[in-house]
Amino acid sequence: MKLLLKILIVLSFSVNIVNAEIEKVSYFCEEKMCFSWWPKLSNIDGWEHNREVSLHYSMNTYIPSGYNFSNAESIIYARAIWKEKVSFNSLEEFIRDDIRDFRKNKPDVIISNIKLKSFLSDKYYKSLKFFGNKNYEQVVYSDEKDEKGNEYFILFTLSSFSKKAYEDSVPFFEELLLNYKK
Repeated sequence: MKLLLKILIVLSFSVNIVNAEIEKVSYFCEEKMCFSWWPKLSNIDGWEHNREVSLHYSMNTYIPSGYNFSNAESIIYARAIWKEKVSFNSLEEFIRDDIRDFRKNKPDVIISNIKLKSFLSDKYYKSLKFFGNKNYEQVVYSDEKDEKGNEYFILFTLSSFSKKAYEDSVPFFEELLLNYKK
């Protein structure tokens, strides 16, 4: 019995999946029922959830107050990719594929790791910065399960058109991540 207890304790610390709170939305589009799901996020002061853009792109999208998707210097969005819909076995494979896709579209971009704030564990979250050619992005990746056991790759992205807009938006991005973890 003690051996079983020890094994369970070790396994509980080695699992790399944290709990996701996924918002599942159904709506009519083009005369059929459509479905979107994304991480449930708290509101951020100075930013507004844009439902139309969120439904169109299947991502939980936030835009600075007073702007729209077309003219905002920065946007923040979060996506939940249901693992049953993709062929990746690990978060690392998923990230490698995301990098490959990004480089295909923007070959000159510089990609580097970002040290996460202390409230996010490097064990569960990986963060990359994609900078170059009027593209300034930070993506935080996670591997999570919802309350029903469905598994997702979660992406939180801050996307900006200038370095200044990126730097000005980082505190809001961090606030969003902190509130997600509460």
